[in-house]
Amino acid sequence: MSEIRTNDLRKYLRAKNMKNLLDILLKKGEIARVELSEITGLTKTTVSSMAHELISKGVLEETRPILNRNGVGRTITPLKIRKDAAYAVGIELSRHHIEAVLINSHGEIILKRTGPSYGDVGPQKVIDTLFEFVDDILSSLLGSKRIDTIGVGAPGSIDVKKGIIVEPPNFFGWKNIPLSKIIFEKYKLPIWIENDANCAALAEKWYGKGKNLNTFLYVLLNEGIGVGIIINEEVYKGSSNYEGEFGHALVRDGTEVRFLENIYGVETLLKTIGTLVNNEKNTDESPEVADEVIRNAGHLIGESLATVANILAPEKIFIGGKIATLGDRILTSVRESFDKYSLGRKWGKTIRIELSDMRKESISIGAAAYAMRHFIFEKAAGTSNNL
Repeated sequence: MSEIRTNDLRKYLRAKNMKNLLDILLKKGEIARVELSEITGLTKTTVSSMAHELISKGVLEETRPILNRNGVGRTITPLKIRKDAAYAVGIELSRHHIEAVLINSHGEIILKRTGPSYGDVGPQKVIDTLFEFVDDILSSLLGSKRIDTIGVGAPGSIDVKKGIIVEPPNFFGWKNIPLSKIIFEKYKLPIWIENDANCAALAEKWYGKGKNLNTFLYVLLNEGIGVGIIINEEVYKGSSNYEGEFGHALVRDGTEVRFLENIYGVETLLKTIGTLVNNEKNTDESPEVADEVIRNAGHLIGESLATVANILAPEKIFIGGKIATLGDRILTSVRESFDKYSLGRKWGKTIRIELSDMRKESISIGAAAYAMRHFIFEKAAGTSNNL
């Protein structure tokens, strides 16, 4: 019994070390074995053994030899994740449309698809549209590429482990839908589902301004308001399925206490932007969004963000989503209220609020990267996500 437990412990530690090594390579790109040894604390022999195994599995490859850091002596051969180690489809499943991308393991977009608005049609019609998108991507590849895994970013609370969309607000007919199981039964591929704001935050972390940040917030302003929280370079996951529901921050409205996204100014802005986006109008130039509405909504959002920042003390806050297309029209008022109530400035550590670089396709790219990362870890470990 003791020998079995010892073997299990060895397997667990090796899998953990391999995941750590791959995580470093995914974040940093090319890196030499000796540097991996220094970062991980593993021996050079252990790193070389794992690297050899991952090369044989088609996960890693060696790059061209270069001189060592001193420029003298032996050359070193850096390692990197193979570009074709994984191909992932990422899908943004919103309340009104679907968007999809196909990326390789370097995060390069191979193709993307954006569908028309579908309105309140219920889960089955939306899932049928999702299948059409994936089928279209498969037919477009013509055998030149493959799909290894699918990631989905969806609004509201998600049971990530079971792949169930629990009950998103204002998403017609969606309650306890086992989306992972439904997609798996169709394509027999590993499926990963995550909250849309978390996916957008991951896209910012991996490919945007958040690359070198340890802790930040990504505020997703679409038909609702969500926040992806990055702590120690990973998405924060609470004990339940509703972390980051920033739209449900409590705000006093006269004598009532209401949710932020249900306050008149914010609610009006969300609905107006949703209408403009669905009609494919340019929100930067649209007079339909009154400056007073934008200003009032921005102040409310900034005040609520200050409360969150005073608790978490992030390095930065990024604003993304459809409303971010308003640019400085929304950002200025958010900053004004945030700076007024944030403790950061008082302590000489101003928290900067910026527009995200990942406004377009952020959710679909983040969903694809989320699935791709999980797939590569499992490919390396020799396991699979079978439902």
